[in-house]
Amino acid sequence: MKTNLIRKLVSVGIFRENTELDAYYAGTDLGGAPLSRSRGTFFVKGAKIIKDKVVFATISTTDGRPRDILAENVVKVDGMFLDKLAPIYGLDDNGEAIPMGKRRGRRPGTGKKTQEVVDDLADDMDDDLDELEDEACA
Repeated sequence: MKTNLIRKLVSVGIFRENTELDAYYAGTDLGGAPLSRSRGTFFVKGAKIIKDKVVFATISTTDGRPRDILAENVVKVDGMFLDKLAPIYGLDDNGEAIPMGKRRGRRPGTGKKTQEVVDDLADDMDDDLDELEDEACA
């Protein structure tokens, strides 16, 4: 369930103050009549666990109104869907740990050191100068 995933993400430290959420909430229209379900963007101000449910204390980005959002209603975190965010932290959709794959990219410290590169360039320049002198003398 998504609640387990959100609990793990909270424990990892993803939901900090001013983290942006997209979530569903019970809104009202201009006349004050309740709407069935609205979607909005909120800033997280805190998280708490009430009766095995994660509740986020949030502030709306549109009107500044504080709201409590249940974890089940969260759609995106900082603009990223939860099913895309979870694998980055080694979690599946249920919040269980998954084995991380091999990291890709450049390995630091495997190339030549700066001094070696400078020495190679100096040797090449010396060789070029020697060739130019030989051509000038001939």
